[in-house]
Amino acid sequence: MAKHKIYIGNYGIGKMRLGDSRSTDYSYDSNSGLLQIYWRGEEVARCENVRAGDAFIVTCEGGEPQLSEMHLPRHPNDFLMYILGFGPGLRCHRWDYYDRALKEQRAAKLINDRIEREFSGAHYTLNVCEDADGKPYHLAGIMIGDLRTDEYLEILLNWPYEVRYPHEFLRAAFQRYFRFGEKDIEQVFKAWD
Repeated sequence: MAKHKIYIGNYGIGKMRLGDSRSTDYSYDSNSGLLQIYWRGEEVARCENVRAGDAFIVTCEGGEPQLSEMHLPRHPNDFLMYILGFGPGLRCHRWDYYDRALKEQRAAKLINDRIEREFSGAHYTLNVCEDADGKPYHLAGIMIGDLRTDEYLEILLNWPYEVRYPHEFLRAAFQRYFRFGEKDIEQVFKAWD
C-alpha cells in the first residue's frame, strides 16, 4: 500500500504523475478549485473548492486510488508546531501537560550524546534534542494564547531544522494561518536557504 501526499500551492497543475505510481495522475485547477485524481487515464476521484494551503492523501492499494483530505491543525499555534515536526502528543496548551510531556520525552529521547535545545519567547517554548550530527528529536512544545504575527515570524526565522513541505504550499499556509505578507514569507524562505 502506498500513500501519496498532495500539497496545494497558489498555482494550477496540468495532469501530472503522482509520486512513483505508474498508473495514477492528478491535476489541480486553481481557477475553479478542482482537484482530480486519474487512474489508468480515467477520473476516479475529485474534490471541489480546494484552496492553496490545503493538503490531501491519495491511498493506492493496487486498485482504484482513494482520495482523502489531510486534516491539518486548524489553530495557527498547532499548525506551526505541526510543520516544525511536533506530533499531537508533543503540542501542548497547558503548562501541566507540557511539563509531563517534556519529562516523558526527555527520558525516552535525551540519551547518549544528545543535547537539548530550547527555543522560547514570551508566549512559547519549544524543546528539541539533537545528535552530534544535528539530527533533531522533538521533545515538547507549548504556545499559550494566540501568538502575534511577529512571534510566528520570529519562530520561523530562528528555526534551525529543515521544514519538509513544498514552499508553494507553505506560502499559502503562512498567508492563511499567520497573515504573513509577501515580504515576511520571502524573509522566512531566505533564512532557511
